[in-house]
Amino acid sequence: MFRSLHNMRRILFPLLLLFALRSAAQVSCSPVFPTADDNVTITYNAAQGNAALVSTSPVYIHCGVITDKSQSSSDWKYVKTTWATNDANATMQNAGPGLWTKTFVIKTFFGVPANEKVLKLAFVFRNATGSIVGRASDGADIFYDVYPAGATLQTKFLQPTEKSLLVNSGASIIVQGPAPARQRHATRHRQRRHPQ
Repeated sequence: MFRSLHNMRRILFPLLLLFALRSAAQVSCSPVFPTADDNVTITYNAAQGNAALVSTSPVYIHCGVITDKSQSSSDWKYVKTTWATNDANATMQNAGPGLWTKTFVIKTFFGVPANEKVLKLAFVFRNATGSIVGRASDGADIFYDVYPAGATLQTKFLQPTEKSLLVNSGASIIVQGPAPARQRHATRHRQRRHPQ
């Protein structure tokens, strides 16, 4: 049994590390698992991805959504901003060195019809003229998943955030991942009703 537990750890650790590294992103969202009806705050970290905007101020957002009516995974719908137009829709707030935020209700901000399902938020970021663009490290657009209301338990790794991680055998690694507030509440409620 010890040997199989040891082998299982050897298999699971690289998988956990892979998922942790995949989740390190230049865009974060609060709540972490947004639904189309949520008021969300998007945070863009200009030092990550292609880092083209790391020393740029101000930074503007160019955004849309991927829906169930999109023809492909990159078919943006309901683009709310016009390239190189620096209006209220594109303006982001500075939240510290290299950090920029934008807050909105997804369906309201983008004007998505009630019968259409939002699957992802789509972004690139730019300087005032649009001559410098913040993208993913591979030059691609940036996407953030949108979840169905009342979905089953979801989680993602928030920590570690390093792109690579080398540790000594037996060393501890802090792994952090949230669950949606409504699911944490349901778990606490079940624990009260069914104490162990």
